[in-house]
Amino acid sequence: MKILHILSFSLLASLLSTAAPSPLTPLPREQPQWWRKQYEQQVEQIKNNPCGVLFLGDSITDYWKREGKPIWEKAFSPYHPCNFGISGDQTTNLIYRITDSGIPAQTDPKLCIVMIGTNNTGYFKGGEAPEKTAMGILGTVEHLLVRFPDTHVLLLGIFPRGTGPQDKLRQHNDRINAILAQCKLPRTTYANINRRFLDSSGKLLPGISRDNLHFTEKGYAIWADAVLPYIKKTANSILSHPQRMTVGMPPSASHACGSGTYLSINDEAYAATTVQPSFLKLRSWSLKSTAHVHQFIFPGGSALNAYE
Repeated sequence: MKILHILSFSLLASLLSTAAPSPLTPLPREQPQWWRKQYEQQVEQIKNNPCGVLFLGDSITDYWKREGKPIWEKAFSPYHPCNFGISGDQTTNLIYRITDSGIPAQTDPKLCIVMIGTNNTGYFKGGEAPEKTAMGILGTVEHLLVRFPDTHVLLLGIFPRGTGPQDKLRQHNDRINAILAQCKLPRTTYANINRRFLDSSGKLLPGISRDNLHFTEKGYAIWADAVLPYIKKTANSILSHPQRMTVGMPPSASHACGSGTYLSINDEAYAATTVQPSFLKLRSWSLKSTAHVHQFIFPGGSALNAYE
């Protein structure tokens, strides 16, 4: 069902011409064929093993099982880690895996660690607005908060990529991270650990990456050192008392959204604005048992509602 709330023909045409789905749309990947098999294997592993810390993301998370395996076993094994990362995934793919599987954990994790978004940047070559990618990342976190009502989420800024600070895709990721840093979600800590991976000139430290994107064992060691304090705090239950998702009635349907257009594409509604504001916070509530609303609040009080 496609619902056009306020029609703006020029903006609508430009959106449809890109054929880009909402970053909140749960999308499986039909290719490569191994994607489905790996996803199903991960679901079985989570179902059949205790899970104290759940890592979610793309190849950079996925490759803990490869280059990062020695560090993973040494640093995280006491905390029963589970890996829910798949190479090549964008926010839409991770949201699909969360919602399709329900993450049937044998035990609810005490901490979820999320790092996702660089494939949105890479796939669209920086053409997806930072606000939209940020929306997908925040939507991913919100799904986890609803699925695990007593779990804390550590949301990591997208890691640095490219040969240096002048790299266009890194700059795009930095803009996404700047938006994420302004957002406030229940039971969620945002951390940008990127400086740990960089030298004084902004280049990746020698030996931490094989391709200016993916980590070597040395890079994974830096990542582990950065997140272990959060894992230990969670394990010792000294994080702030969990705050469950806010559930209440939505505001009037006449809500504002900057100067933009509100529309629904592929059963996922989101707002398209002609300006590029930054998010201040996100609120969520249930409309019905099968409907959920994400509300992103912009500077000046305007709001973006996304329904799923």
